[in-house]
Amino acid sequence: MTASAHEHCLLKRLRRAAPLVLMLAGLLAAPASAVAATSSSGFADASSATANVLGLDEGLSSLMFGAGAPLGSYSARQDYASFTAGAYSSNHGYPADNFQRAEVGLHDGRASWVLQLNRVNRFGLTDQGAAGYLYYALGDGYWGYLYGAFNPNSQFLPRSAYGAELDRQIGRFGWGFGYRRMNFMQEAVDMYMPSASLYFGNHLSVTARLYYVPVSQAYSVSIMPVYQDRRHNRYYVDVAAGEIAARSNPLQNFQKYSGYSVAVGAERRLDPRLSVGADVLYQHRSGLYDRHGVDIYLKTWW
Repeated sequence: MTASAHEHCLLKRLRRAAPLVLMLAGLLAAPASAVAATSSSGFADASSATANVLGLDEGLSSLMFGAGAPLGSYSARQDYASFTAGAYSSNHGYPADNFQRAEVGLHDGRASWVLQLNRVNRFGLTDQGAAGYLYYALGDGYWGYLYGAFNPNSQFLPRSAYGAELDRQIGRFGWGFGYRRMNFMQEAVDMYMPSASLYFGNHLSVTARLYYVPVSQAYSVSIMPVYQDRRHNRYYVDVAAGEIAARSNPLQNFQKYSGYSVAVGAERRLDPRLSVGADVLYQHRSGLYDRHGVDIYLKTWW
């Protein structure tokens, strides 16, 4: 394929995705008055240690869980667009929360691009922004991705974030190492994410991953078996345990909260162009809350 023909093909695929992206962006866009209304009913000042630690909790959750996870879509090697909606409830007086995500992925040879538009309503506050991934197969069993996110005026999510990960598979064994920088409203957090994987044939894998934040010495560990069949139906269980930590300003000591979580998810192909999926999540944060809920997503492929 010539360079001009290749560019024409890519532009054609982008045009296919554009109407859906614009429609979903309209659904995610909230007027400033609506954001102000939800903020006024929040349970805590977003600069408090509690809001900071729950913001980091939300950041960890987005790394470990989430419908239509980019990695699963990356492995399918197809273009797609999806929309996700989730709702969760917590005890101890914490308000119910929800989120919506629009996602588009394009695959081109060794590279895949994933763009997300996110809107998260939690703790009586509403944050929204965009994130992007660039995956690339480097050869000799190596692959990796670059990540960036921008959430302007966020009250609990990072206002910006960036990172990268490098992975390699050698036979039945794989290893990886990732880094993420999350710039919250009060301070920045660096997170390191080493991992190890076992592959059983072409369809089943088990990955163990450590999430470590040096500045607070907080960590979480997750173990996730994933099964994906020839039709790209996908099933997973993710069990995690550890701690998160935060402080209301850089001069104070960190306060740590231990906990655990369990997520179960499935994605089913209804036909070559359409799939549906769902994730069920339970989280326990000692001294804070128990949280549970479900998200559902619809994905179209071309």
